[in-house]
Amino acid sequence: MAGIGRQVDTEGLLDRISNLPDHLIDRILGKLPLSAVVRTSILSKRWKDYWKRLRKIEPDMCFFNEFIQMDSAIYAILVLHNGPLDEFILIVPFSARACHFGDASKWLMLLSKKYIKDLTLCGFSENRITIPSHIFSCLGLKSLHLIACEIKPLDSFGGFRDLTSLTLDDVIIPDALLQILISNSPLLEALKLTSLASGGPVVVDGPKLRKLMFISETRPLLLKYSPSCTEVQIESELIVPLNRPGQSKLNEFVCLLPKVEKLNLAGVSLNSLGVGFARVQFPSTLHHLKHLELTFFDSSSTTHISSAFYLIQSAPNLESLGILIHWTYFREENEAAASMLKAQERACNLSRLRKMEFTNLHESENELLLVKAALRCFPKLETVIVNGGLYLSKEEEICVVERLLELQVPGSPVFKFRYIGNEPAGHLFNCQEGDLYWRVN
Repeated sequence: MAGIGRQVDTEGLLDRISNLPDHLIDRILGKLPLSAVVRTSILSKRWKDYWKRLRKIEPDMCFFNEFIQMDSAIYAILVLHNGPLDEFILIVPFSARACHFGDASKWLMLLSKKYIKDLTLCGFSENRITIPSHIFSCLGLKSLHLIACEIKPLDSFGGFRDLTSLTLDDVIIPDALLQILISNSPLLEALKLTSLASGGPVVVDGPKLRKLMFISETRPLLLKYSPSCTEVQIESELIVPLNRPGQSKLNEFVCLLPKVEKLNLAGVSLNSLGVGFARVQFPSTLHHLKHLELTFFDSSSTTHISSAFYLIQSAPNLESLGILIHWTYFREENEAAASMLKAQERACNLSRLRKMEFTNLHESENELLLVKAALRCFPKLETVIVNGGLYLSKEEEICVVERLLELQVPGSPVFKFRYIGNEPAGHLFNCQEGDLYWRVN
């Protein structure tokens, strides 16, 4: 009897792993590297083919360490995989940047037949992943992220009707195909285009677009009316057609983004917007704008100054302002810019602005005038953060701090003024009722 009891108990424990519920097996496989996932097929009959129906495949570091011929290994896995595949992610780690991809058309053709919805491919500039035409037959794609890839020309392509997110970073793509990809994706909500190869202007026209990032040193952006866009970052030359007589490019630009809440513009973009700028009455167009970031800002440029204050005055509900200052050793002070900054001290008054941050501040007279003008324009400031220049010596930082101390304005509001220098702790200022106090953390 005892022997029989032990035998029954052993049989009950013999195949517990095969009786695990599906959701637990999915969680286990989701925690394992891809090569280990494939090896689980030896555990039991139930596990033999379980991995073949996974909805997500992502080769990991272990996978790259085991295989040199990446295209053959990926192709073999996709051949064995059964059923639809929701997500495929291939991010080549730096240590495997020399892996041989060979002809990726075979496994990309298999992906196109598996109703893929989310696709991410990331190579390296010296070892790009070549994207064949098969990928454009994945009409069910909702998310497409390509980094360091090269897309071959197509004879015909109607666009992705279900695509909501598109990222192209350091991608070589024909101009015509890029424009079709953007304009023929009517549901596109997030668009990120960075470091694209040289070419003509990129036209962005997305009625449902909510997030836009465009960074390029060689290609200008032609932005059209974007009624739903709430987050915008542009670091490139801007082309803004003047559709109405008597309007400036700045005024036309703010009218293109009626719902924008976060706006980040680089100095090169401010240069484009400031061309032909004439002083006119500031419109209150950007009612939804709450956060404004200006990068590579030249405090000696009248174009940058006029464009910046135009945008600020156009946003009556602005809550935070950040300015990253562009600084060079050989920059000369501009008297016209200094006069413009002094004139701006009383030109605008934004009562909602609570936080302001300056980055890469040096001892330039115009930079200090910029800080002073901002302090006078925003009476309800709560926090002012100044990040000193990266290469300032300790003596130069002390000089900058002393100059900042001289900027205190009688009757200024209560706010915290923090200077962050090269020392980790930084310096903390407390401004109360016009008196400026400084203590080292």
